[in-house]
Formats: sequence, structure tokens, C-alpha cells
Amino acid sequence: GGRKDVIFNVVCKRCWPGPRQCEPCRGAVRFLPRATGLTNTTVTVVDLLAHTNYTFEIEAKNGVTLRSPSLLTKQ
Repeated sequence: GGRKDVIFNVVCKRCWPGPRQCEPCRGAVRFLPRATGLTNTTVTVVDLLAHTNYTFEIEAKNGVTLRSPSLLTKQ
């Protein structure tokens, strides 16, 4: 803990019953202030559809993450 260079990204998926039945939310869902590059730990999600299942993944990245060998080989 205590790092000052942490940013957060929110990944949204709309899901249906069954294995691997999810797709990215795309423009259907909005995030306030935004979904990527967040420095605060709070985000508001709006424009969700009724009777729809959503999955949200939170990524936390810092200066060490950006130097990770696994990320360097994927670029």
C-alpha cells in the first residue's frame, strides 16, 4: 500500500445465462467521470438496462505494472 501512482480502469460486460455469454457494454453504459485512468476509487455507472446482468472488472495499475514483462511482450 501507499503507492501514489495507482490508476483504475473499469471493464463492463453484459451477460446472459450460460458459459461465456458476455459481451463488452460498449456505448450502452456510461461511467462518470470515465471508465479508464481513474485516480479516485469511486465511479458512477449510468444508463444500465433493466433485466440485464452486468459484470464489472476493476483493474488497478501502477508504475510497476507498466514495466511488467508480460505487458512488454504484448505490445
